[in-house]
Amino acid sequence: MAIYKPERGESPLWDFPAGTLYKREMASFLISSFIGWPLIPRTVIREAEHGVGTLQVFVRALANENYFSLRSTKKEEICKIFSFDCLINNADRKGGHCILDKAGRVWSIDHGLTFHHLPKIRT
Repeated sequence: MAIYKPERGESPLWDFPAGTLYKREMASFLISSFIGWPLIPRTVIREAEHGVGTLQVFVRALANENYFSLRSTKKEEICKIFSFDCLINNADRKGGHCILDKAGRVWSIDHGLTFHHLPKIRT
């Protein structure tokens, strides 16, 4: 199973160029793969039913586990996510974008609002 985020489905944003969010998702995955953290599900660019976009492996998250429940028990992983967000200038980190799988791994998801030329870390 995968999450499909086509370019055509992107909502227009005043501060990010149209048609780039899926590319930012891909760039975030590539950089995390290169440096080895944080865990971002495997992401690829594909042409599918609604056009070009990213496909990202679906991670089955444990219910009610997110940044707020993990910040005291998974500090190292949360610190890596925070550091990564600074590196990629993530403008949209939410508590629910840090998820825990049944194996105890913390995953970082939703990286479309990244790599802006101006400082954007705001959530």
